[in-house]
Amino acid sequence: MDGTPFASLAQIRILLIPIGNISNEAFEQWASIIRSFEHIRLDEIPPETREEKNRFLGPPLLAGNLHLSYPTHPPPEWHAPLALFRPSHFPLGVIGIAEYSDEAIMDTMSTEFKATISEYFPAGSPFPFATKCYAFESGRSGSSSLGSTTSDIIVIPGLMGHKEVYVGTLISQMCGDILCYFAGMAQALESPASLEALNNRMFPVLAQSSVANGTDIFDPRNRSSSPAISATSSFSALSSLRESSNMGSPPSLNGAIWPTPKRSSTVGQLNRVSMINSRPGTATKKTVSTGPSSSTGRLSKIMGDLYLLAGRTADAVQWYIESLPMLRGSHDVIWHASAIEGMCVAEVLDAWSTGDGAVSQHSLIQSGHVSSKQPWMDISERLNQAVQLYARATPTPTSIMTSPTSSSFPPEGELSSLSLLYSHSVLRHTNFLMAIWGDKGWGPAALRSMLHPGRPESFTADLVSDAHMYRLSTVTTLNRTTISGTISQAHGPHIMHLQPLDRLHVLNAIAATYSCLGFKRKEAFVLREVLASVMDMLINAREEASRTMSNGSAGLGITGTELPSAPSAFDSLKRKTGSVGGNVVARANVNDAGNESVLKLVRYVCGIYGVDLAKVGIVEVNEMAAAEKSDDEAEAGGASPLDAVDDVDRFGWPDLQLGVVREAVAIAEALPDYPAVTQFSLSTLQAMYADLSSIEQSYLYTTSAKALATTRRRGDDRRVDYWAGRPVLSLEVTTLPLVRLPIEHPMQDLEPPSSSSLNVVSGRNDPFIYNPRLKATLAKQALVVQHEPVDIALTLYNPFSFDLDIQSLSISTSGLEFRSPGIAAMIPSESFRIVHLSGIASEVGTLTIRGIKAQLSGGIVREFLLPINSNEEDARVEKRRSALNMEVGRIKYTGLDARDPYRSSQKRMSIGSEKPKVAFKITPAFLTCKVVEAQPLLKVRRSTLTHGALTLYEGETTIIRLALENVSSLPTDFLKLTFDDSTVPVAQHALAEGDLSVEEVYETEYDLINRPVLTWDGGHDHHIEPGRNYGVAVTCLGKVGCSDATIHLSYSYARRPSETALEVFQTRQIVYPIDITVYSVLNCRSMDIVPHWHMKGAGNTLGSSLNQQDVSRELLGVVEGTDWCLFSIDVHNNHNTPFQVTITREAEGATQASTSRLTGPGTVSRMIIPLRRFSLPSEVTSQSIPTLSERQFVVSKSKMTPSEEQAQREIFWYREHLLKHMMASWVEPGSMRRGELSLRSLRLTGAMLEALRITPCHVDLSLVSADEDTKLMKRGSHYIAQAQSFLYLQANVRNASASPLNLTLTYVPSNLLILDSALFDGSPNQISLGTIEPSASVQTEIGVCFVDYGIYEFKAVLDEVGKGPIPGLDVSISIRAEGN
Repeated sequence: MDGTPFASLAQIRILLIPIGNISNEAFEQWASIIRSFEHIRLDEIPPETREEKNRFLGPPLLAGNLHLSYPTHPPPEWHAPLALFRPSHFPLGVIGIAEYSDEAIMDTMSTEFKATISEYFPAGSPFPFATKCYAFESGRSGSSSLGSTTSDIIVIPGLMGHKEVYVGTLISQMCGDILCYFAGMAQALESPASLEALNNRMFPVLAQSSVANGTDIFDPRNRSSSPAISATSSFSALSSLRESSNMGSPPSLNGAIWPTPKRSSTVGQLNRVSMINSRPGTATKKTVSTGPSSSTGRLSKIMGDLYLLAGRTADAVQWYIESLPMLRGSHDVIWHASAIEGMCVAEVLDAWSTGDGAVSQHSLIQSGHVSSKQPWMDISERLNQAVQLYARATPTPTSIMTSPTSSSFPPEGELSSLSLLYSHSVLRHTNFLMAIWGDKGWGPAALRSMLHPGRPESFTADLVSDAHMYRLSTVTTLNRTTISGTISQAHGPHIMHLQPLDRLHVLNAIAATYSCLGFKRKEAFVLREVLASVMDMLINAREEASRTMSNGSAGLGITGTELPSAPSAFDSLKRKTGSVGGNVVARANVNDAGNESVLKLVRYVCGIYGVDLAKVGIVEVNEMAAAEKSDDEAEAGGASPLDAVDDVDRFGWPDLQLGVVREAVAIAEALPDYPAVTQFSLSTLQAMYADLSSIEQSYLYTTSAKALATTRRRGDDRRVDYWAGRPVLSLEVTTLPLVRLPIEHPMQDLEPPSSSSLNVVSGRNDPFIYNPRLKATLAKQALVVQHEPVDIALTLYNPFSFDLDIQSLSISTSGLEFRSPGIAAMIPSESFRIVHLSGIASEVGTLTIRGIKAQLSGGIVREFLLPINSNEEDARVEKRRSALNMEVGRIKYTGLDARDPYRSSQKRMSIGSEKPKVAFKITPAFLTCKVVEAQPLLKVRRSTLTHGALTLYEGETTIIRLALENVSSLPTDFLKLTFDDSTVPVAQHALAEGDLSVEEVYETEYDLINRPVLTWDGGHDHHIEPGRNYGVAVTCLGKVGCSDATIHLSYSYARRPSETALEVFQTRQIVYPIDITVYSVLNCRSMDIVPHWHMKGAGNTLGSSLNQQDVSRELLGVVEGTDWCLFSIDVHNNHNTPFQVTITREAEGATQASTSRLTGPGTVSRMIIPLRRFSLPSEVTSQSIPTLSERQFVVSKSKMTPSEEQAQREIFWYREHLLKHMMASWVEPGSMRRGELSLRSLRLTGAMLEALRITPCHVDLSLVSADEDTKLMKRGSHYIAQAQSFLYLQANVRNASASPLNLTLTYVPSNLLILDSALFDGSPNQISLGTIEPSASVQTEIGVCFVDYGIYEFKAVLDEVGKGPIPGLDVSISIRAEGN
């Protein structure tokens, strides 16, 4: 039994009770002085000279000790049948503790003391044997003295020093009185009638014969005859007590004899029949003729119990040894088992008295148990034997009960007593083993533990390490499993026969033992039954109190009103039937005394099973400000949902945990403790929602809501912590509408842009195809406008099976004032929901959005942080999550050690992370927004477009006008227009693919840059006052393939007054889309360039074309010579209307000229115009083909030789120079719609290049006679010369280039055969002309004679020394040789 030591069979119990108005502190103060006397030596007890009273006192100076215990509660009334069987279980003395202040209260104190004893011990009870009241004088006035002492009250003056000595003397006198009463009790039991009645029933009691005369039969001085033992079973007394208690009448024992001791000084002569003398060494046996032969066995056992209580262990062992054969032979198992227990206790006391732990050899020899084993092993075996004997006991059948006129106890009463004895025997054996094991074996420490209640001396701390327990098992050769097996015998079906209070004590002792052994789960299992017993007792008591209250009046003068009973744990499971009289119901006050202890035990049990019922805290109102806490892990460095949820190990079996939780909630409801009901329900939901069914989740949620509402109605203002997990998954600042979105620019953007080509071609201001720094540059803060609402989107999640109502939801910010009213939100069960919150920033600066603040109904406000993790932190978290997933199910600890939070956290810290060399605190990063100054707002009031659509011809231009209105209170001083159309993405994509050639890349970029669809020239002054309008004109060009375009109007109040220089400004943008339809009307199909002198030989082709156009050489500015060529294009009209096409020439060194022609529908017209030839320096033609976007160098995919590449470059640069001086336009007659005709689609060939390019040298060939006076005639293109005459072939060479040329001249005949008829004065090949300076000329001649008639044609070829022939030179001379 919990709090009962092993040696309780040898301890005299003295009950301590408070008397009068004594405070609890004063009572404990004086009681501690009394409890200090645990052992009284026998030689300190006052001697008694009369033999009849000296039977248990013994001779003077007898060695031994009386062992005392001081309980404060009397035994329950149903233990009365055990008065003779187990006298050590009852208080043999009573000490009242009072405070004395005046002698006038002596009578009142005495009366109250007697009344208290009568209340605790019913009439007829043999106990107590001695009573005294110690009145301790309060203060140090010294008004009283020892003379004030009466027969019942002893006054202890306040001025008395060393009160402990005087109190010890008084206790010794009381012990002497108790031992004297032992003699009277033994004499009463030795009568023949008592011996016969002693063996009739399992638990007999004394017959009352002298109670009516007012004499005490236990006092030898008052006995004239021997009393007898009643044949009535002790259970009859218990039944009568219960019946009388239920009927409300004073209890009656119905003839059972319970002698009442009287303290009389009258000395009488006692005629006694003694079985043996008081001295064991001279004991003589007397045979009693009545009763069976085993009748003296029980008497011997009782005598052994009395001698054991008297401290005479040797005499007790002799009596026990004498009783064992008789009890064994009569199969009196419980008396036999009790005798064995008494012998074991006597042996332990002998060992304790020696001081070294050795058992008295005298006791071992007399008991016949001399063995080489350790002494405790033999005692343990005999204690186990006693347990087995108790287990074999059965109640007395009703059919053999005698004395039909007397009442008898039912078999259920005997079952209760037998179960109690069996349980006490198991507990006594367990306490013995625990003392041996806990104090490292048999020794003084173990013996001291056996005499004191509680844990062994080594178990001073609440928790003992496993290593210490293993060491104890090794030292004592006694393991915890053996002790656990022993204590488990006390837990079985027999426990249901115990009375509720006894069951509670036994279960408490079992749980305490398992706790000392470290078997937490077994302890929790037993504690669950403890809770069930407590709740059963509590509910029954409250129901009985309610019935008692309902029998009376409501106290309000209202009749027919029934007061309701206190709430029961089963009220939710069943509905009460019956009607309630009247219309007014009074609510009974709920008594919550003791609830906290029960709830603390409930939390402890659930904690062992791995359920934290205090996970959701209860916060006082004055602590709510401190309770508004944020996520600790996020404060520590930006923890993820992994560290708040996934990083917690689940311990335990969910099904078992759910059973424990259900019991916990039912207990809290039955008490009732509504805050605990709320806490338990919400903690279970938070920790185990994944294991709960939807019905159970809804029940717990509804129960917690009702309990919380009841708590609030009863005036309890406490709030619950936020329990619904982490409701927010993500937070995002919603992008403002495009018309309100501020875009940040540097102040340099206020200056006029030098070129807008880069943005059009590449789409961004970056000269690189791939820029790794661009990503970091684009990741900027979100911009929020001052005094304008900002929308924040929250993604919420409800993991529960019921709809979660959030009473208040708001944004948590820092840095700036942010006004955000909270809203209520409902999240559907097991689903996500996006909620939008709005707020207004009233200051300019950086706004930090930390997370959200959420509050549930009846709860406190909880802040949930949403930090932004870096890439390194995300990688660390992912690594940690992977490591934890691999550790699932792998436990390095056994038993309940696996649930140790410290070890679990240590395991997690070692996973996925390395200990840093330098400890530092990680500061979490949060989402930040830049709050900019208030911005103006414009809108498009009207435009010249109809429904935003436009129809154009290819190359046609038109003006789009927009009217802007300032609808804000701020002016606008900056306006910028940018454009986009459908052709831009296509061209940009083609450029990005890189499949275009170098020429195609240039043409694509040229078309994007120089021929945009939309253009605007708005100047720099764009000041728009609030409420005013402003017009914008945009030019639109028709391009084939353009289906839509967009105008982007950016505006700002950039030059606002400021005390400091601003580095950035913000703009807003208006997007105006346009639908465009473009028709292709004219198409340039081909181009041709031929030398101008070919006009003469063109015959009917080119010459006729010129004649048809009626174009004269003078009108076109053409002069005679070879510096001109003819430029022609074919124009095709694809439309159904005619167009007037005009080609304009703007050549250097010539007048501007143009030619026009009307091109009908579906026709092709050739347009021809002379063009002055030109030459580009080598520095220009050698340059590579450029890229207008200034991107990285573009390499052509085609593989060309250096000469081919040089030829390509020359064609490109000559074509560009040509297109600069040639333009084409068209006009639609009638509508006067006009536009330009692009020539960029035409390509230049090598032959055209030769015709277009002027040669670096000019050569004039002529034929002169040897006679200077003779001039040769020229007929057409032929010179006329006389055959067989001497002539001179003369060449005039002029350097038209910008650099000196070292040239040679060669005359190449058109036919090699003519060389046979032409004789040259020298070689016609490689005639050296020397170095000719720029713009200089050289003349050379060579003699020739034509010996035959015919036509001779020679071509002049100039070669530059070391470089080859001069390109583009096509000069020849034709000679006709005739006769005279």
